Amino acid sequence: MKAGGAYLPIDYKYPDDRISYMIEEACASMVLCCGTESRRICKTSGITTLSLEEICYESISVQAIDYKNKPEDIAYVIFTSGSTGKPKGTMLKHKGLVNFCLSNELKKAKNCVNILAVGSFSFDISLVEIFLPLLNGLTVTLASEEQVNNAEALAEIIRNRNIDLIHTTPTRLAFYMK
Repeated sequence: MKAGGAYLPIDYKYPDDRISYMIEEACASMVLCCGTESRRICKTSGITTLSLEEICYESISVQAIDYKNKPEDIAYVIFTSGSTGKPKGTMLKHKGLVNFCLSNELKKAKNCVNILAVGSFSFDISLVEIFLPLLNGLTVTLASEEQVNNAEALAEIIRNRNIDLIHTTPTRLAFYMK
């Protein structure tokens, strides 16, 4: 995003036609793929793809990336479920995302440093779980699908990563409390 792209989360579990529709509707010019399941997205999209697992990160400069965006540029596109027809994309601008993240109540959690993201990155709660902490200088740990669906595995990652905060729905919290 900082380098000029907009974030369009696509769940690898979506049907091929939905993936193709989202990519086409958003006018995406590149798809970043990660994980063996997401390779299907790369094949489905028919556009330039980059597998994040095939990058030699040791050869990449660690210098800060110049910020190429203006506040009015699109930062994020999220699609509705499509339950009433075709999914509809909603575009969020950088200024709206930054304003939301910097004005959020998270700053009041004084000793909160490590956040655990347990929601799907293709669901709008990911804005709260990922962007909000990062824009406030906190660390985000992304829980795997296996960890999210196994309370014991989740407890282990909480202990091992010294997690201070999990932002989740009441339904998921009730699942963990069982």
